[in-house]
Formats: sequence, structure tokens, C-alpha cells
Amino acid sequence: MTFAPAFSSSPGVLPGSALLLPAARGIALLVPSCVGLGWAWGRGDWTWALFAFLFAALACGVIWRCLLVGERWLASLIDFARALQGGDLNYRMATGMGRYAGFAEYMNSMARALGQVVKTVARAAQELNSVAHESMANAAGGNDGVKQQRDLTLSSAASLENLTQGLRLACQQADEAAAVADSTLIVAKRGAEQVGELAKSVSVLAATVADSATAAGSLGERSQEIGKIVEVIKEIAGQTSLLALNAAIEAARAGDQGRGFAVVADEVGKLAQRCTVAAEEINQLIGRIRLEIEQMVATMLTSNQRAGASAEEGALAADALLSVAANSQRTLSLVREIATSSATQCNTGEHVALDIGHLTRLADRNELLVRESSELSRYVDQLSVQLNETMKTYRYE
Repeated sequence: MTFAPAFSSSPGVLPGSALLLPAARGIALLVPSCVGLGWAWGRGDWTWALFAFLFAALACGVIWRCLLVGERWLASLIDFARALQGGDLNYRMATGMGRYAGFAEYMNSMARALGQVVKTVARAAQELNSVAHESMANAAGGNDGVKQQRDLTLSSAASLENLTQGLRLACQQADEAAAVADSTLIVAKRGAEQVGELAKSVSVLAATVADSATAAGSLGERSQEIGKIVEVIKEIAGQTSLLALNAAIEAARAGDQGRGFAVVADEVGKLAQRCTVAAEEINQLIGRIRLEIEQMVATMLTSNQRAGASAEEGALAADALLSVAANSQRTLSLVREIATSSATQCNTGEHVALDIGHLTRLADRNELLVRESSELSRYVDQLSVQLNETMKTYRYE
């Protein structure tokens, strides 16, 4: 803020000049008056002496007036300076001093301008204090936020490290699982081939058992035919026994002449009896053979059914093993993809861990900067408080 002089006298004339100029004029009037008074007194010219005395008295009055006005002006100026020194910017000099009115108005304008300056500075100090308080609060909040960010960053780094280790372990386990799946695929293929060969062998065995059952059935039929033949032999033996008995009776009737024929008939009867016994034994043996053949046929039929079922089960097992092999192949592909993905994630996790480490260092640096900013805000707050306390000593409009 600027202010201009407001003298009632001509511009550029200082108050000291306004005080000394009338005094100099009075002195300039007093000196010739005293000289004229002395000259007139020496000549005894009382008229000129009276005029000289009047001029000398006028000069003394002018000088006295100047001294009186100067003393009043000086006292007013001292009061003004004391008021300013005491911080009272509302104090104003009296403007009713004639030639000094302009200077008084000038000083009053200066006081008003200084009051406006102090008022502006006081407002700025208050705003600075408010801003300093807000900056301190923001710095405190920012410091807490940076600490939380740092703690979260450290926690995230630890969690990511655990995750990375887990990914490494998962990658290793995926590689091991891939190896196991590969071995399982090989074993499943080999098992499928072996089960297929076993199913073929069981099928051949079932066919062989079926052929054996057919042959055993034919053997049973042949044994039945033998049984029929044995029955015929038994009938023949029975009839032979009857004939031998009749021959013996006829030989007995013949007496001595039929004695040789009786011996033959007796031997024929014995032979027929032996044939009957042998035929009975053969018949019993054939019955046992037929029973065993029937049991063997039943067993072969059961074995054939079981062999067929085993062949079917073997085929199903081969198909299942082939399905297992296909699933193992798919599992192997998936496990390899998981291993590749785990390795990629592990590498990504390591890069993220490096980035988080960089973020941690940035968080430490931000924490240091926020701490320094908080210290600066506290110092600015102290300065603003001091400035406000200083501004309170001034009184202004």
C-alpha cells in the first residue's frame, strides 16, 4: 500500500524547513532591527530607534511563535512515535497546526497504511496458523497412512514370499505328479496289453473247455451205447444160463451118455454166470463213468461259463485300463500345464516380490519425507503462533 504526502505548503518542503524558514525570517528581521536600533540610539534619533525597536519586537515574536509551534509539533511527533512504538496504529496526529497540518496528515496516512499492512499480515498469520495446523494434521495422518502402507507392504511381502515358496513347492510337486502320471500311463498301457492278451488266452481256454465238454458229452453217449451192449450181453448170458440149465437137465436124462455134455453144460453155465457178473460189474463201472462224465461235463460247462465271463471281464478290464491310460494321458497333460503355469506364477511372484521390495523402500523414503514435512509443519506452526502473538500487540482499525 502506498501513500502520498498531503502538505498544505508547496510540495517538496519538509517539516523542518517549514519550522526553520519563519525562524530564519524572524532572525533576518531581528538582526537589521538591532543594528538599526543601535545606529538610531547612537545618533539620538528616537523615531528610527522606535521603528527599529518595533521591528526587533516583531522579529522576537515571530521567533517565539516559531519556537512555540515547533515545540508543540515536536511534542505531537513524540507522542505519535510513542504510540507507534507501543503498537497503537490507531493514534493520529492533530492536523490543526497550520503549516504542519500537511505533515501531520502525511504521518496519519502512513499510520493508516501501516495499520492496513499489519492487519493484512495478521490475517495472513492467522491463515498461516490455520494452514499450519491443517498441515500438521495432514502430516500426522499422512505419517500414519505411510506407516500403515509400509506395514501392509511388509505384510504383503511376507505373504507373497510364502505364496512364492508355496508355488515353488507346487511346481516341484507338479513335476513329481507329472512323472508319476507318466509312469501310470506306461503301466496302464502295459496292463491293458497284458489284460488283452489274458482275455484272448481265456477266450481260447473257453473254446478249449467247450470242445472238451462236447467231447465229454460224446463220451457219455458212447458209454450209454456200451451200457446197452452190456445189457444185451447180460440178456445173452441169461439165455445162455437157461440153455446150460436145459442142457444139464437133458444130460441127466441121457444118463451116462449125456455125462460129457453135462460137464460142458455146467462149464457153459459157469461161463454165463461169470459173463453176467462181469456184465454187471461193467454196467456199474459204466454207470460210475457216466456219472463222472456228467459231473465233468457240468464242471466244464461251468468253467466254460466262467471262462467266458472272465474273458468278458478281461475285455472290460482292458477297456478300463485303456480308459485309465487315456485319462492318465490327459492327467499328464494337465499336470504339465499346471507345472508350466506354476513355474510362470513363481517367476511372476518373484518379480512382484522385487516390486514390493522397491515399494517398501519407497514407503521408507515417503515415511522419512512425511516425518520431515511434519517437523516443518510444526516449525511453521510455531512461527505462526509467534507471529500471531506479535500481531496481538498492535492495535489497528
